[in-house]
Amino acid sequence: MTHSPGPRSQALSDLSAKLRELVPAMQALSEPNDRNLPLAMRQLLDAIDRVDVAARDDAPVSPGTYIRIRREELGLTVEQVALQLETDPGVCAHRRAAWLTDIEADAEAISDRTALVLHDVLGVDLRVLAHWIAIAEASKLSAGAGSMAA
Repeated sequence: MTHSPGPRSQALSDLSAKLRELVPAMQALSEPNDRNLPLAMRQLLDAIDRVDVAARDDAPVSPGTYIRIRREELGLTVEQVALQLETDPGVCAHRRAAWLTDIEADAEAISDRTALVLHDVLGVDLRVLAHWIAIAEASKLSAGAGSMAA
């Protein structure tokens, strides 16, 4: 059974598609010495991310799901992202891929440092990621309170 999007989700998805049409035009207009267009491009991409998240707001999205969706939107595999991730201390790409898989499955918590690394590689909107992390934390706290009350 497939879930059909509601009117709000469909309207937001349509808006996202229209915003994506602007990206190539803005890239074509950008010049190396232009400081304002790259900033406008970043703001456009951030707006697209926020609209995409809002379009999916009907269904619960975890931090890991948000990261997986962002990776898939870029057309990247877990392995491709793992090759771009820098870790301190350094670890092999296989372990980085396993770590990213755990993050996407919400089996691994996302620290502030991890969020910054994922922002650099995937361009995740840190405000959106913080939103989903806060929701996940609140969910854990309420689940923990419920089990203690039982």
